[in-house]
Order: sequence, then C-alpha cells, then structure tokens
Amino acid sequence: QDIVRLRYEAGREHRGSLKRAEAIYNEALFDVRQAERSIVIERNALLRELGGRYGTETAASGDLLLMIPPLSIAEPAFTEIAEKIPSVLRRKELKESAGAGVIKEQSDFWPSVTGSASLADSGNTTKMNSRTWDMGFTVDVPIFKGGAELSDLVSARSDHREAFYTLKDVRDTAFADLIRKWTDLTSALEFVDVRKKFLEAAVDRAE
Repeated sequence: QDIVRLRYEAGREHRGSLKRAEAIYNEALFDVRQAERSIVIERNALLRELGGRYGTETAASGDLLLMIPPLSIAEPAFTEIAEKIPSVLRRKELKESAGAGVIKEQSDFWPSVTGSASLADSGNTTKMNSRTWDMGFTVDVPIFKGGAELSDLVSARSDHREAFYTLKDVRDTAFADLIRKWTDLTSALEFVDVRKKFLEAAVDRAE
C-alpha cells in the first residue's frame, strides 16, 4: 500500500490502483484478525484433548518458515494415525470395558466344576495296613438363573453393541477429519508457494 501511495503521489499510479492497494491491505488485516481468532479456537480444542487444562498458557515456538513443511510432503497413513487420536483411544477403552461386562454377566450362566480328593490310612498303631484314595468331581449346570440375571446379560450386550458402533463412528469421523485437514494443509502449502511468487514479483516491481 505504501509503495502504491508513493507512486500515486508521484503521478506514476492512478487513483484506482491506490484504492485497490488499500482494499488489499484492509483484506490482509482482516485475514490476520481472523487467523488470531482461529488460534484461540484451536488452542481451546488442543487443551480439551489434553484434559481440559483451559487455564494453561500455550503458544507455538520456533521459526514459522522452518515449521512449514516442503510442498511435496508425502501422504501419511491416515488409518494408523486415526487409531492414536485421544477420542478414539477413549472409545476403545470403553468398548473393552463393555466387553468385559458381557463376559462377567455370561459367567453366571456357565457350568461350574469342583473336585475333591482325600487319603485315608487304616491299621494298628504300629503299622498301617491299608491306604485308601477318595476322589470326586461335581458339575453344577445352571438350568434357570432367573429374570434378573438374564436382564443384566441383555443390558451388558446392549452396552457392548452401543460402545462398538460409537467407536466406529468416532473412528470414521477422525479418519474423515484427517483427510480434510490433509487436504487443507496441501492447499495451504500451494497457496503459500503462489503468494511467495507474487511477493517476489512485487519486490522486483518496487525496486
């Protein structure tokens, strides 16, 4: 804007070019303010994933130019990354817990086996004349455990199915978000490369 204004005051640019430069400058200021608001939103999202420590001050460190990856960055393994996202890990744990609950309720309907063994010696006080082993097994098969136990089993299975489909939904959502973020990153890198060329052209023109 300042360069165009100097050229306008020197009579080398017309008023339309100055107005356009001012509009571009105001648009850039708006983009900066919008980026600052987006940083606040993303910071809160990050703190939520870290356990809700919203009072913690967070800020990126390092050189921005060094943080920008090369344009030809390789596509990551979205499936493996999705499995490590905190929301997916939490749902995995809930699903495993629900599965353990099903096994616990099912155990009430499983047969139980008990065994016993005994050894007996007989004879006079100086010599034992005989030794007898007595061994046995008992199998307890529950025929009917009652409505309460059956209701608990049905409820546990329902919770396990709900946990399974919730995990699937969270995993699919995470996978889709990763692809969307990757697409946005690729577009942003290309946009930065294009704008760098415009910057180089503007510098050459100003010189």
